[in-house]
Amino acid sequence: MHVSRRADTFKVVSRSRRPPDPYRSSTEEHAFNDDAVSPLEVRIAETLWRWKFASESERNAIVADANLLPMIEHWFPFADIPLTRKLGTWCDGISTLEIASPSRLSFLLAGVGWFPTYLAPFELEFHFPRSRDTHAHCIILRLGFRGRLFNANDRHVPTTRDDAAAFARRPQRNQDWAVAVELTPNGG
Repeated sequence: MHVSRRADTFKVVSRSRRPPDPYRSSTEEHAFNDDAVSPLEVRIAETLWRWKFASESERNAIVADANLLPMIEHWFPFADIPLTRKLGTWCDGISTLEIASPSRLSFLLAGVGWFPTYLAPFELEFHFPRSRDTHAHCIILRLGFRGRLFNANDRHVPTTRDDAAAFARRPQRNQDWAVAVELTPNGG
C-alpha cells in the first residue's frame, strides 16, 4: 500500500439510502468494459485531477463543490464483483475520506463508509495511463474487515461504530480485507 506524506481528510455524512448505480451492469469477473465507462467515473476522474493540480488551500473546496463523496457512493463497482453483487451491497454514506496521490498517475482514496448498515473501511486506487485522463486502466477496490464483513456465511457486525477507529484499523495487507480486487478493462 502506498501512503502519501500529504493527504486531505474530509468528514461528511450522507444519510440517504441508495440502490446500486444504474449506470453499472454486471460484467465479466474482475473486468470492466472500457467502452462503457460511467459518467460518474469520468466526473470522479476529472475531480481527482483538478484536486491534484490545485493548491492545498483550494482542495477542500474542489471536493465539496464537485460533490465527490455522493459520486463515489453511487459509483462503487459492486455489480462487477461477484461477492458484493451476491450480497446486494451498496454504499449508504461515506463518513471519512482521505485523498492522496502516491504517484504521478494514480490516486488513493481511503475512507470509511456504511455498506449498507455496517461501518467499514475502504480503499480505492485509480491508475491512469496519462495525466488528466478520465479512463482508468486499473481500479483497485479494498473493502471491509476479512471474516467480519461481506463474508457470505458471516453477517457479523464490526465491533466499532466509530469511523475514526475503523479508519485507523483498516487492513494493511490485501489478504486482510474482506474484498480486495483489481478491475481492469476487458482485454487489458
